[in-house]
Amino acid sequence: MSKLKIWAKKDIKYFKTIFEQSVAGTYSVTLSAGDYYVELYGAGGGAGISAWEAAGCLGGGGSGAGFKGIIKIDTPIIVSIVVGAGGLGKGSYNNARYEGDVGGDSSFNSIITCGGGKGGVGYSTVTSYGGAGGTLTINDTERIITKIKIASDGQANVYARGPYASYNDCSGGLSVQDGTHYGAGAGGWSVLQNLTNGLNGYCRIMTQTTADDYEVKDETVTYKLPKINEKYYVIKD
Repeated sequence: MSKLKIWAKKDIKYFKTIFEQSVAGTYSVTLSAGDYYVELYGAGGGAGISAWEAAGCLGGGGSGAGFKGIIKIDTPIIVSIVVGAGGLGKGSYNNARYEGDVGGDSSFNSIITCGGGKGGVGYSTVTSYGGAGGTLTINDTERIITKIKIASDGQANVYARGPYASYNDCSGGLSVQDGTHYGAGAGGWSVLQNLTNGLNGYCRIMTQTTADDYEVKDETVTYKLPKINEKYYVIKD
């Protein structure tokens, strides 16, 4: 039997930013045919708090869903980009029920939607809960041509209730973008009786470029095995 070695083909693609936005709104971007590196995050939900004297209930908002990967565009197209607005935090120091607003969805045309996180809830000293994370929806899987770097629903938050609960740190869901409370789409949180809104979503589109003019390098290694009489042999060094 002849000894044959597996060989590998490395495909390296270089990308640079052509669109980036974290201000909530709807945008149009003209794209030529080609491969594009896309980051997209839904907005975070707002925190909710209800407190009375030294007792209370509070909950942080969930974070928005996230996506990072390469999308193939077959023909020139005007893409509609939506960047979701962070949900407003709501609450007061009485016995009413308060629920933070839902974070807005972010979308890349009809191909990908990163749902916003749900708002946290506080209801007097009765109950509280954290908002659920947003949901990632991919409607056109055939356009996703390489391994997705990030594909995640948002993260739910924590909550607190009972005596002195309103003084606790009630964190919002962590951003899918960077795993912090400050990245795109992080959930709103309540600490020391202060409410925060969820953070806005985010979108970045990058186009292919050259090796001497890039911001992101994507490497895909494909392993192929020669064959002898239609049978495969793996020879280790």
